[in-house]
This record gives sequence, structure tokens and C-alpha cells, in this order.
Amino acid sequence: MSSETTVEKSMVVQEKKFRGDLPGSTVPKLNVCRQQGTARCIVPEAIRANQKAQLEADRGTKGNGRKAAKEYQFPSPVKVMLIADKGVRSDTVSQALAQAPTRSFSLTLVPCMGDANRKLKRTEHDIVLIDLTDQQERECRQAYVISHFRRIHGHVPVVALSDTSTSDAILRGAQDCIAGDQLEAASLERAIEHAILRHDLTEQLRHANRLLDQKGGELRRANDLLRQKNGRLKRFYDMAQEFVDHVSHEFRTPLTVIKEYATILADGLVGPVTAKQREFLEIVDSRTDDLAYLVDDMLDVSRLRAGIIGVYRQDCSVADIFDRVRSVVEHRASRRGISISFDIQGTLPRIYCDPEKIGRVIVNLVVNAMKVCDEGQTIDVWAKAGDKSGEILIGVTDKGPGIAPKDRRRIFERFRQACQSGDGRLEGFGLGLSIARDLLALNFGELSLDSAMGEGTTFSFSLPCSNVKGLVDRYVQSLEKLEESPLPVSVLNVMTGSCDDKRRVHDLDRFLQSQTRRHDFVVRVTAERWLVFLQCGDADVSRAMRRWRDASAEFRGNRSDSLLPEFTFERRGTWTVPDESTGLLQALRPDYLTSARSTNDSCVLVVDDDRDFAKGLNLQLGAAGYAVKTAKDAESALRMASKLNPQAILLDHSLPGMNGIEALEELKRNPSTQDIPVIMLSANTTLQPAALAHNAKFYLKKPCGFDTIVSALRDVLV
Repeated sequence: MSSETTVEKSMVVQEKKFRGDLPGSTVPKLNVCRQQGTARCIVPEAIRANQKAQLEADRGTKGNGRKAAKEYQFPSPVKVMLIADKGVRSDTVSQALAQAPTRSFSLTLVPCMGDANRKLKRTEHDIVLIDLTDQQERECRQAYVISHFRRIHGHVPVVALSDTSTSDAILRGAQDCIAGDQLEAASLERAIEHAILRHDLTEQLRHANRLLDQKGGELRRANDLLRQKNGRLKRFYDMAQEFVDHVSHEFRTPLTVIKEYATILADGLVGPVTAKQREFLEIVDSRTDDLAYLVDDMLDVSRLRAGIIGVYRQDCSVADIFDRVRSVVEHRASRRGISISFDIQGTLPRIYCDPEKIGRVIVNLVVNAMKVCDEGQTIDVWAKAGDKSGEILIGVTDKGPGIAPKDRRRIFERFRQACQSGDGRLEGFGLGLSIARDLLALNFGELSLDSAMGEGTTFSFSLPCSNVKGLVDRYVQSLEKLEESPLPVSVLNVMTGSCDDKRRVHDLDRFLQSQTRRHDFVVRVTAERWLVFLQCGDADVSRAMRRWRDASAEFRGNRSDSLLPEFTFERRGTWTVPDESTGLLQALRPDYLTSARSTNDSCVLVVDDDRDFAKGLNLQLGAAGYAVKTAKDAESALRMASKLNPQAILLDHSLPGMNGIEALEELKRNPSTQDIPVIMLSANTTLQPAALAHNAKFYLKKPCGFDTIVSALRDVLV
């Protein structure tokens, strides 16, 4: 068989293979002609048109890679360098590029790598095709040629032409690899497109990685710098605190000596003292106290600004706080010839605050009032039920000249004064009101001012009653007012085992509060459980719990007489305030029902015509967690009982119109109210049998204490 016949048959085989690779292909039959002893394939225009159409269809249906190649701005013509010996392979590549369906190519043929290196130094090319089909050098070329070329010309994409596995060439750095029997126009064009695109994307990724590394390095340097600055800031802060402590100590020591020696002189221990000398010694003693209080003010300012002032909120009474400050303010006022009166209006419920801090607020307000009072005047310190349910108002009223409207806002700023003494002098440094306001904020209180020119001034502040629900509401409201809002708030249960020793429970309560940071809050719910509110996200809760455990271990180790009991944590969840404030309060609703001072949020109907008694009972029950409704006569009470269906009724006997026993009969006769427990209150003990006979749960004799009423309510609501 002649060579021409062999070539012809080979072309027919390739044609059948091409048709097999393209099912449904409409490629016309190839024409083979012989010319001057060689076989030549004539490609009709229909075949080229079909190739172009097939390529466009391919690009439209083969995913994002085709789309990216189509949108990429390729150069025209695409400059191609082929590193290959002259022969069949170079002719095949040249012919395929010339017949490319959509793009034009400019081909440069070089026989060896050295020529390619020299040419690439002088002329830029868009892509390089490297022929790896030399059988004798295949092994070394596969392993060396591609990687060597990429080291020198890493900026130029490479397509390998090989009859062996394509993976080796790609692993060595080639963007693509084409088998020798697939060098037809469409395939080669597509391989070149994808190689250029893949190379550019790789370069972009490398550039992005370099930028990322650069930015990462800058970020690390910035973090290091920030860490250094934070370290310096901490050192400066510690130095400032140490300076304040030293200065306060250096002030207090000589002040103490001066005061002590003035007392020795005044007591006549070193000789008789005349009346005039005693007067002067009292002035020295008074001014020494003023300086001591000024040192306290400076310390408080420093600690408040740093957010490190300790606070120990607890259940206490207004009377206890008044007793704490009474001797201090009366002693200072007596030196000026000013009287101090204390008045607690009615029976007030207990409050929840730091009594030492609130005592300091009262002292500051009284001292502030002394500056504007003349000798012989009286300063009134009073407490009464607040306008809002669940709060107490405490105030200080003077008979001074009053504060001008233009000064009423700025006097709360540090080092600002407006109140003048009778002789026109300004006294002090203007820190008292600012400190009072900040101390009240720590106790969920607010300071207000009411002044009339020529009549006097009243500074008053509110404090929450000792009730878990009201305290949590106040805490959440305080967070909502912060400039940093919204803020994450994580809630924990802190639990200890059954403990009958009140000293140990007290120690744990004090320890938990000592570990709180700014904007944290701890409140005791039951004898064995506390709610802890941490102003941090869920990711920081574990760190906070670990810090508390370490602190408890250190606390026990440093105190041989420590009574601190063991305790455990339980996560309740994390909320964002104010966005999720409602969800937070709803999630804690079960805690209000079991709190140490609240029985439940049930509605209690109070029926009494004594307005003052009903108002006081309303306030006390509201502070204890009850929703209270009041009625002043039996008819109104019957209507409200049917409408509201309260959980309990406190019923007085002496009512206008229908008396308490008659009202009780009506309540028990009505099917809608007959199951409501009723507690009778009366000063007449002879009515007790009748009340109990009509199914009253309790009969309490007036006057009765609030604790007795709450105890009875708890019993009937169990």
C-alpha cells in the first residue's frame, strides 16, 4: 500500500473520530486530493463556519469559565511564541492558529529555549507554547523545561504540547497542556484563551495576597503599637492613681495632726484657753474638716472618672441612712449656727442602694446648702414616697437666695458654682453636686433641682425600692441612656447550696458585687441565688466566669477566716440593649415570681377609705412586686373584683355605706369572686369570728406591720 493511500485512510479515520466526538455534527465530508506526491486536506468554508458556531455555543453553555473568557479583553492579535523544531508539529500549530474561529494570532517560531529567552527579553509575547513531544528528551523535558522557563519568565503564561500525561506539565507551572492529536483550531484557541485568563487571575490573586500580607504586617505593627500605648497608658494610670493616693495621704496626715493639736489646745491640756482662743481653735478645726472633705472629693472624682469606684448595693432602710449621716451634718451645721431637721413622711418600704454612697450624697447636698444659709436658718432633710411606683424620694431643702435659671444646668458640672453665700463669696471647688450625681447614677438614682429666687432651693433624688423587677428595669433603663448603646448584656445565675449561716451569704453577696465592673449589676433573687448582669457579649462570658473563680480562690487563700461558700454559674443568655430589652425582661419574668422580696406580679385589690393608709400600702406592695389596685368603698370594690379577678383582696371593715363584713358576704355569694382569698383588716377584734365565718382567710388587727400583711398574702397565694 502506498504512503498516499495510508495518509488518505488516516484522514478518513480522523474524520470519523471528529464526527464521533460531535454527535449530530453537520460537518461536511472532507475532500482529500493528491498533489505532487503528497496528500492534502481541503477544509471547506462550511467547516470553518461550523467550527466558529460550535465554539460560540461551547462558550455559552460551559459555565463561568466560558463567560469569563468571553468578557476578558484579549489583545488583538494575540502574540504567540512557539518553542519547537521546524516540522510537522510547528506546521500543525501554525495552521490551527491561522484557522482559529474567532481570534487572530501572530506566531513567532523559535527552535530552542536559548533563542526564546533572548527574544522574550526584546519583545513581549502574550503566551508561549512549548513542544514537549521529543521522545528522546521527554523525561527530562517534562521535569525541567517548564519549571525552568517559569522561573525565568514567570510573567508569561505557558501551554505545553505533549503526548503524555498533562498533570506533570501543569504541576511544573504550565497553565494548560494539549495532547498532540488534539491540535485543531477551536481546541487550541480555547486553550490559549484559558491559559491567558488563568495566568492573569493567578497574578491578580498573588497581587491580592501580597497586599493582604502587607496589610497584615501593617495590622500587626499597629497592634503592637496599640499594645505598647495601652501599656504606657496603664502605667500612667497607675502612676496617677498612686499620685492621688500619695497626695491624699500627705494631705490627711498633716490635717490629722493639726486637728489633734487644735483639740489638745481647746481642751486646755496645755493651759487655760480664753473664749476668743477657743473660737479661733473651732475655726481651725472646722477648716481642717473642710480640707479633709475636699481630699475625699478629689479621690471620688478620680475614681469615678476611671470607673473603678467600688459599690455595694444592698437592702436597707431610709432611717438607717439618715442615722448614718445625722451626727456628721449636725456637727458641721452647728459650727455655723444652722439647724438640721430630718423627716421621714409615712411608712416607707426598704430601698436597694449602697448606703455609704447615698450617705455621701446627702452630706454633699447638706454641705452645699450650708454655703447659702445664714446663721439661725434650718436645712430640711426629708424622704417620702415617689411619684412613680417603686421609688423613694430623698431631698435637701434650704432657705437660701435660690439659683438663677441660667445657672441651674451648669452647676452640675465639675468645678462650676452658682450658689453664693450671704457675703457674696464662693466656697469650695464646685465638686459636690457633680460627685452626688455620679454616685446616684451608680445606684440607679436621678438628681433633680427645684429652686425659686428669694425662697430657697431643693435638691432631691430618687432611689429604687428593694424589688427585683423594679431594679432590673432600672438597670436596663440606665444602659439605654448610655451613649455607647446598643450594648450586649449577658445574664448569669450564681447559685450556692443551702446555707443557714447569714454571715456566709453576706460574704458571698459582697464578694460578687466587688467583682462587678462598670455597667455590671448583681442582685440577689433568693437566699441561694443571684442574678448577675455582665455588660459583655457571649464570647466574653467564659473569661468573666474564669476571672470570678480565680478571684474567689485568691479571696479564700488570703483570708484564713473566710466564710465564702462555694458557688456555681449558669448561663441565661445574651441580649442587646435597647434592641432586645423587651425580650430580656420577659426572659427574667420567672425570677420576679421567686425573688427574695417579691411574691408574684399578681393583682391585689386594696379596699380602704383611709387615703393615706391605702397610698402607703399601695407603695409597699408595689415595691414587693405586686400589681395593686385600690377602692375606697365596698360598691367600687365589688365591681372591680368582678372585672379584674384579683389574686387577693385586702378588705377594711369600716367603709362608707356597705361595711366590710357585708362586702365579704357579697364576694362569697358571687360565683365569679367567691374563690378570691380575702384578708380582713380592722381595729375591732370582736368582728374576727364573723369574718372567719364568712370564709375570710385572715383577720388582721390594725395597726399591723407591712411584714405581717405580706406574710398573710404569701400564705393565701401559695
